Amino acid sequence: KLASRPLFIGVDGWGGHSIRADFAERMLANDGDSPRRKATFMTGDEFLYEMAWKDTEGMTRAQLETTDKIGIKDPTGLYGFGGYFAHKIVPWPEDNEKGWYGFKNLTIFRYAEVLLMYAEACAMTSDNDGLQYLNAIQNRAGSAHVSSALTLDEVKNEKAFEMWIEGVRFPDMVRWGDTDGIVNNGKNIPTTYDAFFKLGEPKHRLYVEYSNPNKGQTGFVKGKHEYFAYPKVAIDRNPNLQQNPSGL
Repeated sequence: KLASRPLFIGVDGWGGHSIRADFAERMLANDGDSPRRKATFMTGDEFLYEMAWKDTEGMTRAQLETTDKIGIKDPTGLYGFGGYFAHKIVPWPEDNEKGWYGFKNLTIFRYAEVLLMYAEACAMTSDNDGLQYLNAIQNRAGSAHVSSALTLDEVKNEKAFEMWIEGVRFPDMVRWGDTDGIVNNGKNIPTTYDAFFKLGEPKHRLYVEYSNPNKGQTGFVKGKHEYFAYPKVAIDRNPNLQQNPSGL
């Protein structure tokens, strides 16, 4: 897909863990160029001109703009990408052992989530003690936005930014009843192209087009998808077990 492998990537690249453009734009507005934001995702400009590409060391910005050694070379583009590129959890070369994914560390639970859960409990009970812990995460992250008041919305936003792709977002949205933003998942799928390769333009320019390849029902359905289905083996072993609506 790419003109060459970015040097910071240890194995095959991004795979399927793209980042939603609307989320990336919200985090940009919240964090700016914080260390956390830059460790979470790259903008299109950062992807092209700040990332280390093979055989481009010493090139100026002007040279990079016209070289065929960077960018999205495949004319079919990067499917599922909306102009932003996830940085978090991409395996670096030093993470790659024995020729494949040999990660040295596996995160089970993060202290930041403990602080956010405490801040949420405080926000729900009008206890301002949680503000200091919410602020501690924001200050550590270098966020441009530091909360001046402890509200549930402030905690929700911070948890979305801090815990992206760590497996807690969906349960949180269901628990909070905040699933309206995912009812259209599976529709308007983005693909990012590079006009340098795709359109023959003289300089690299990323652009996004949208398509709707999925037929039928997609996205979150209230009253159906709040719970996972029971596996068939569980139903077989206990015929009195009533299947969740998601499995019907």
